[in-house]
Amino acid sequence: MIDTDPIELMRRTPIGGAAEIATGLHAFRVPKQRFRYGQSYGLLHDGGTILIDAVHEITKPAVDDLLMRHPPKALLITHSDLLEQAFGTPADLSAWLGNLPVLIHSRDGGNLDGLMPLETSTAIMGDLATSFYHVPGHTPGSVAYFHMPTGYLFAGDNIVGNNYAAEEQEFTHVPFGKDQPWYEFVNGWEAIPRNIVNGVFPLHGQPSFGEDSGQAARDAALLRDKVMHR
Repeated sequence: MIDTDPIELMRRTPIGGAAEIATGLHAFRVPKQRFRYGQSYGLLHDGGTILIDAVHEITKPAVDDLLMRHPPKALLITHSDLLEQAFGTPADLSAWLGNLPVLIHSRDGGNLDGLMPLETSTAIMGDLATSFYHVPGHTPGSVAYFHMPTGYLFAGDNIVGNNYAAEEQEFTHVPFGKDQPWYEFVNGWEAIPRNIVNGVFPLHGQPSFGEDSGQAARDAALLRDKVMHR
């Protein structure tokens, strides 16, 4: 962990900028979408960078700066909304990264050029020491990524962190698709090994750190009164 409080550091980071919020974990401030301001991520791994949801035009200079020092290894997408927010097509994103894979669950990826389905990417995910958990709810193919060496869970829109104006690091509501089965969402969260999670990093709102963060995220996600239909 770095010395500076990571939440305060993110509060001071301008939209489009980057901050190292934990050792080897860089967050890129993204504009407010429907819910609240948040961040995409770059995680240092084995001499390179795993990008998570880092597709926005405004953050591209900050991402490029990190990649100049730590070359990309892959781009992981948590859900298909990010493809609509991206600065180019999936093929453009792949080309930007030197034709590296852009990984997404097949239920969100369709047949677009440049995308690779997570379900058939076992070798790549093994090299990244990262597993994925299918948590359909926000979108049919929503996933969470778990980086085993750090214990970091990248949750996408499967949970939303507290507003940056708030002091507490807690989780608030879940943006849930009206036509998505609730039981699939529950099963997805239940499959995540919460006892080894050291931090939960959503796309929107504050990240949360600590060994209790995985359980706190799961508990908040599965409260029906916190669901916000999209």
